[in-house]
Amino acid sequence: MSQLVLTAVGPDRAGLVDELTAYLLDAGANIGDARMVHLGGQFALIIEVDPRNQDAGALRAALQGVGQRIGLAVTVSSPAAQPTPAEQPQRAEGGTCRIQLSARDQPGIVHRVTHVLRGHGANIEELNTTLAP
Repeated sequence: MSQLVLTAVGPDRAGLVDELTAYLLDAGANIGDARMVHLGGQFALIIEVDPRNQDAGALRAALQGVGQRIGLAVTVSSPAAQPTPAEQPQRAEGGTCRIQLSARDQPGIVHRVTHVLRGHGANIEELNTTLAP
């Protein structure tokens, strides 16, 4: 199995996801994990794609053109190799946790929070921020 990771960014408009996923379906590929977001008039996505029985190289090349046609800058890469057990970084005991923080907006707040987490050896798997009145 030769998974691909597709990232795409471009001006948001209705139908982008429909057009991209229609192409993947027609190509015989399957979507695994996906994250998509609209921010400031831009649309960004990152998805794992399983080419199934298709030629991964041909699919990779075709996706560049598909992205261009629908208005997205597309990058396709192979996922990072999983480290062997001996190469795995040591995880702090305690497993995973979820942190929710509410604060008055200020420059550098995201950096300060992530810096503290890094100091404790934390690996951030997902981070969402929202400005609200």
